[in-house]
Amino acid sequence: AFDIYVSQVAHRTNALIKALTIISTVILPAALIVAFFSTGFTGIKLLQSPLAFLVMVVLVLVTSASTLLVFRRRKLI
Repeated sequence: AFDIYVSQVAHRTNALIKALTIISTVILPAALIVAFFSTGFTGIKLLQSPLAFLVMVVLVLVTSASTLLVFRRRKLI
């Protein structure tokens, strides 16, 4: 009975670690993109325009969606 319990706990732990890894892998590129666009470059006027915000949002969505698509194709989610 103890071996079954330990095996079940290990399975749940592996599932949790897998989910946390996927979440962190999706969020890291998004955080880097947002950090780049919010660094406060005063000399580059392009990064201060409303178009830059739209580009940032699109980049975050595209990178997140493509990462999730890669995970789905490899049957990780």
